[in-house]
Amino acid sequence: MGKFFKIVLSCFIFLSCIYPIKNDGIDISFPDFEITDSVEKQNESYEEMIAHQIKNCLDTQSINYCAVNVDAKLKGDEIYINSVGIAITDSESKEDVEMLVFNRLGIKAEVYYIGE
Repeated sequence: MGKFFKIVLSCFIFLSCIYPIKNDGIDISFPDFEITDSVEKQNESYEEMIAHQIKNCLDTQSINYCAVNVDAKLKGDEIYINSVGIAITDSESKEDVEMLVFNRLGIKAEVYYIGE
């Protein structure tokens, strides 16, 4: 019973502090928080991380002028990569770039030439 009365007493103290503030016209409200916004931002950050790793892998082999597009989702504690697209210049071989990314990172990417 002692714990119950402590909770009731603490609620009265809390309300006695909030009530005068509320009567003075100060509006106490919390901003809207959407879980979907948070999840989308997480997915974007994972996509950016994966794209950065791919670009670093290509930069080490002097494949500089490329664009990487990643579609990844977070499900539970795992990151699922739906698709990876790499646009390269005509001076590189699509097969070589595809094998390089697969051998170094284990990611099966669709490689195409810029403009295709």
